[in-house]
Amino acid sequence: MKLRSLITLGGAIATSATFGQLTFAPDFNTYDEGTLDGQGPFSVGSGNSTFTVTEGGLSYTGGSVNHNGTGQHVAIVGGSNENRASAAFTPQSGDVYFSFLFESTGSGTFLWLGLSDDADFNNSAGAIAGWLPNVENSVLGRMRDGSNQTNSGSAGGWAHGDTYLVVGKLEKSDAAGNYDSLSVLLNPTSLDEPASWDATVTRNIGIAEVSTLLFRVGNNNDFRFNVDMLRVGESFDAVVIPEPRTYAAIAGLLAIAFVLYRRRK
Repeated sequence: MKLRSLITLGGAIATSATFGQLTFAPDFNTYDEGTLDGQGPFSVGSGNSTFTVTEGGLSYTGGSVNHNGTGQHVAIVGGSNENRASAAFTPQSGDVYFSFLFESTGSGTFLWLGLSDDADFNNSAGAIAGWLPNVENSVLGRMRDGSNQTNSGSAGGWAHGDTYLVVGKLEKSDAAGNYDSLSVLLNPTSLDEPASWDATVTRNIGIAEVSTLLFRVGNNNDFRFNVDMLRVGESFDAVVIPEPRTYAAIAGLLAIAFVLYRRRK
């Protein structure tokens, strides 16, 4: 195949792909090593759990899905008086998708990531790397309406020292109402949204809009987790295809190559 044909084909492939809108995607690689508090949109509460930007990114590969967080991640260590990290994003009232990579480096089994309308886990929905009775080390969905909470069945198990990709979808049964359904998927292998998720939980959480991401670990030094590649978006592919900008960059490079090729002729 001639260079011109190859460039044209590559550009068409790169530019024809469409991706959903990312609402929130902090780049830990641009943060300073040290406390997460005050970096980007993040703030950390007053407890003694620590959230530290640390060298080395988490990575996950499964089927067609490849998340490579080369650079830096956030290391979380629990304390006797737990606190949480939070970050605000543009308010969302439609279907909301989220994803994150996690790895446990301690012996504890509790990492909670949620979406809410403020920096409080009341009235929130998200995923927990935790436990159910008789089911240790499970990834669960959790919805909380301000006083009570509901955990789903397990979306799958996990082991200390391994890295996992969690994807969630928060939606409403009535577009004009509150969020009342949460689906969770562990370690997806396809870039397409599944017809059936690993676990689904329902509860009216009392809010019709989410605008804050929160995460914390349990109040014990045994609870040690690394987190990377946090994503909130409007579609499955927005949070599962980690760097759609890469495709745009490829298209740009191919276009430049074509111009240079023409000039040489």
